[in-house]
Amino acid sequence: MDLSAARVLITGASRGIGLEIARALHAQGATIIGTARSEASIAAAVEELDMIPVVGDLNDPAVADRVIDEALTHGPIDVLINNAGIEIVGQVAEQDPNDLRAVIGVNLEVPITLAHHVLPHMLERGSGRIVNVSSMASVVSSPGWATYSASKAGLSSFSRSLKTELAGTGVGVTVVEIGFVQTDMLDDLRSNDFVKASFDRYKRLGLARIMAADEAASAIATAIEKERSHVRLPKRSIAMSMIANAPRRFAELVQKGVPTA
Repeated sequence: MDLSAARVLITGASRGIGLEIARALHAQGATIIGTARSEASIAAAVEELDMIPVVGDLNDPAVADRVIDEALTHGPIDVLINNAGIEIVGQVAEQDPNDLRAVIGVNLEVPITLAHHVLPHMLERGSGRIVNVSSMASVVSSPGWATYSASKAGLSSFSRSLKTELAGTGVGVTVVEIGFVQTDMLDDLRSNDFVKASFDRYKRLGLARIMAADEAASAIATAIEKERSHVRLPKRSIAMSMIANAPRRFAELVQKGVPTA
C-alpha cells in the first residue's frame, strides 16, 4: 500500500503506541485522523502531526457510531487502525462489573463496530485495510488480567474470521499481537502483584522483553505498507502465537474457496 497519500484513522492516537503509529505513518506522508477522549489530550498530537481530531469517549456507543461518519467528512478512509484499549487488573471476583463491561466494550465491541461502519465504504472502493491491535495476552493465560486477555483473544479471533470473509474483495486485515510495550498501560499492569509475577516469570524464561512504543509502531507501519496479515512481537514469543493460532489457520485452509458473498 502506498502510504504517501493514504488517509488513516487511528483510535487512541493521543499517546502510547497510537501516537507512535501516527508519527511513523505521518513521516511517510499519510494524513492522520486520530481519536481521543478530550481535545486537551490530543492537542499536542494535532499540532505536531497536523492530525485531524475526533473527540469523544469510545465507550459511549453514540460516539463509536459517529466516528466513521465524522472521519469520512475529510475524505475516504484507506486504513482503520483499532488501537484504543483499556485494562483492569486484579481478580475477576473483586472487580466492578462496570469496569468489566468497559474493557470488553473498548477493546472488542468498538473495533467490531468501527469495522462494521467503515467496511461498506472500503468494499465499494475495492480497497482498504483494517488493523486491529491485539496482544500476546490473547494467547497467554495469566492471573490478574483475565478480562483484558479475553477481550484481546476475541479481537484476534474476529480479525482472522474477518480476513477470511474479505478474501478477494481488495480489503485486507492485519492483526497485531504484541507483548510488553513501555507505555502507561504497562505501568498499570505491573502494579498488580499477579501480573508482575507472571511478567517476571516470562522474563526469567527469556520469553518476554519490554519494547519501546516506537519499535512496535514501526513494525505496524511496515506491515500496512507491505499488506501483511500479522505483526507478532517480540520475536522470541512468536511461537506461542503461532501455536495458539494453528486451529484458526487450519480452518482458513479448510474453508479456502468457500463463497463469502
